[in-house]
Amino acid sequence: MTGATRGIGLAIAQELARQGLRVIVAGRDAPLGVKVAGELGGRACFQMLDVTDDGSIAAIAASLQGAGGLDVLVNNAGASFDGFDASVARRTLDVNFAGMMRLTDRLLPLLHRDARVVMVSSGMGDVSILGAALRAEVMKPQLDRAQLAAFTDRFVADVAAGTHTKSGWPSNAYRVSKIAMNAYVRILGRELLDDPRKILVNAAGANAHAAAVAGRTRRRGSAASGGDRSLHALHAGAVVASSVHRTGQGGPALAPGNDVVRIGTSKLITYAVPPLSHWATPRSLPLHMRPVGSTTA
Repeated sequence: MTGATRGIGLAIAQELARQGLRVIVAGRDAPLGVKVAGELGGRACFQMLDVTDDGSIAAIAASLQGAGGLDVLVNNAGASFDGFDASVARRTLDVNFAGMMRLTDRLLPLLHRDARVVMVSSGMGDVSILGAALRAEVMKPQLDRAQLAAFTDRFVADVAAGTHTKSGWPSNAYRVSKIAMNAYVRILGRELLDDPRKILVNAAGANAHAAAVAGRTRRRGSAASGGDRSLHALHAGAVVASSVHRTGQGGPALAPGNDVVRIGTSKLITYAVPPLSHWATPRSLPLHMRPVGSTTA
């Protein structure tokens, strides 16, 4: 799991460890990563990873291959930089989109049957912020990788030229990076449609709860408290962790294409391209991979 040392990422890691998974905490801060892995207990460990460095990605892939592969990949690493210009746009996309995609593609061969890939997304990736032409472009059903790369490259070029607003882009690189992430999830889900391993790809977020926290704090006339932020992190962590278990059996149905499953006050945004019959039943899954609440032996 990337981005597991603080906030929502830490809460996701804690929940997955509680459910019995061996969590590999991947990141750039070795002292903090080692500390978090120690606190998770069990067989948790730390692995150095910089998603913007191909050598670092190759190193963690080699380590995972030596360990026998993996059941779950959670991409939570992300960055939001101060200011807004072409450099910020390029750096943000490199971490939040391109780095995530490079890591996922490199680890795909190591995923076991019935594996899960979860991208931690957010409402910031809502395509309604785009102009109509850009929105149609990124949402077209047969969008491919080359077209998606050209889409993000054009954003950076338009920002550099000072024409991004006129072209229909927001003045926010983080938003575009999440839009691109969600588009990649749809592409990857389509690519894996005929993979015999029946890998499920999810994009998950817990945005409604965040909005509720913000609303309560605004009414009180204060900034979000540490307690509120911790509550949001714990709640969002549980929601995102639950997406690891979603098989279409024993839980909310995952329809082909885009589907939003509401869990309490939160949303689980899913992209389950194959029909439900394509996925394994809970009985065929290892205990730690069965849907939350499943009692199937």
